[in-house]
Amino acid sequence: MAARVIRVTLPVGDLERATTFYGRLLHQPGRRVSEDAHEFNCGGVMLACREVRGARPHAAPLYLAVPDLENHFGRARTAGCHGIGGIETEASGERSFLVEDPFGNLLRIVEEQPAS
Repeated sequence: MAARVIRVTLPVGDLERATTFYGRLLHQPGRRVSEDAHEFNCGGVMLACREVRGARPHAAPLYLAVPDLENHFGRARTAGCHGIGGIETEASGERSFLVEDPFGNLLRIVEEQPAS
């Protein structure tokens, strides 16, 4: 059996702010798992926000697949994402947008493709 990703941890400088931000973006409350961490279930993979003072953001974007790209684009605007351009379409037909969370982490929000 192949290995599978079960959790991705993002460093954040303010856990309460991150909980509010990702709760709005992902449209779910998530759950507090420790004094310095809050998790959100993203289709069986946990997205953990961990408070780390002086946190350094990830260099590569975290990819999140969503069934309703336009709806999440609107959520990203109201949640406080930085660097929102527009929805882009790749030559392959994949639609997505790139944003930065309030802590400097890059997020690529991709439209979920139906199973073939």
